[in-house]
Amino acid sequence: MKILWISHFLPWPPHGGSPQRNYNLLKQLQKEFKVCKIGFIQRSHQPEETKKKEAIKRIDELCNYLYAYDIPTDYNRFYWYGLLAANVFSRTPYSVWRFWSRKFESQLDQLIARDKFDIVYADTAATAHYAIRAKGKAKLVLNHHNIESLLLLRRADNASNPASRWYLKHQADKMRRWEMKVCPHFDVNLTVSEVDSIALRGHSPDTRCEVIANGTDIDYFRPNDNVSGYEMIYVGGGTWLPNKDAMSWFVKDIFPKIVKRLPEAIIHVIGRNPPKEVCYAAEKDSRIKMHGFVDDIRPHLARAAVYVVPIRFGGGTRLKILDAFASGKAVVSTSIGCEGIECEDYKHIRIADFPEKFSETVVELLLDSKARQRLEKNARDLVEKIYSWHIIGEQLRSLYKELVA
Repeated sequence: MKILWISHFLPWPPHGGSPQRNYNLLKQLQKEFKVCKIGFIQRSHQPEETKKKEAIKRIDELCNYLYAYDIPTDYNRFYWYGLLAANVFSRTPYSVWRFWSRKFESQLDQLIARDKFDIVYADTAATAHYAIRAKGKAKLVLNHHNIESLLLLRRADNASNPASRWYLKHQADKMRRWEMKVCPHFDVNLTVSEVDSIALRGHSPDTRCEVIANGTDIDYFRPNDNVSGYEMIYVGGGTWLPNKDAMSWFVKDIFPKIVKRLPEAIIHVIGRNPPKEVCYAAEKDSRIKMHGFVDDIRPHLARAAVYVVPIRFGGGTRLKILDAFASGKAVVSTSIGCEGIECEDYKHIRIADFPEKFSETVVELLLDSKARQRLEKNARDLVEKIYSWHIIGEQLRSLYKELVA
């Protein structure tokens, strides 16, 4: 079977939710199928030329061949601002405009005309129109890391600036119409959870949805309990707005309540580009430890007693929770943070949506090692049973075989 994968980024290094998912799904598909990839290079993922070349090399090793193109707006801020402003008057979402490239389009048409693909796969709704060019020549698959229209709407609800709130709601409405337009063209739409499938079918009822969940590498992430005092950990890059909001909210509204009851508590914040307010808070309080990006998260996970996920908006499912589960960590999350994962409150995870409850739950687990250990064991059992990439890869390959047959 031959698959053409249309991607809006190169998933190297495989850190963070979407890159981690794409990298592991590529590895799983490569076991049985030929995968040909045409994708964009996002400057936020590979900011330097050396990193760009490394990403191309690594992903090319997983593919029969790879074509990679820069995103024009990544290298011209005036063009980017102009596109944002002009898009107000268009019915097409900004994210679709962002990934338009005549060179990309021309190369894609050549590939479709030259090679016989069994499946053409678009990795996000923003690139769906590219895959539709192959309709009638191959089976079409559209992946949803999250339901973009819902994500935009949640971002709007949490925006404090009225102009930003209006713009985001405007984009959410356009993305919803775009999803209604493009999703029914695909033979199957892949979502990461049944929650997302329900949301997508809610405004696109003629869309066929199948769940291919996010997963974790249960061999790479293993329980290694080296807990050092009352330490917590948060992992997430500040370039993604839900992470940025989560870090700021935790440091401003939750952490002060924790240290009021437990002055020895420490939070380790890991990830690129943390918000300025979090950095300022760390300068004033040595209990807030800023680590930036790290190559290997496992030593930091091992020493933390509690993993916090104070996400207030977003979509899809959080791979960071699955990694924490695989590492045998007690997790405290908001309802949104663990949305779509088949975990139960008090059995695999603790759920709290308000600062007072969140802080109380964290303190309770920091002080009660037996309660932590129950969560840790159950969480590890859950990912071994449902969320291993080996299991998810087999589900995806079986779906593709059924689709083509």
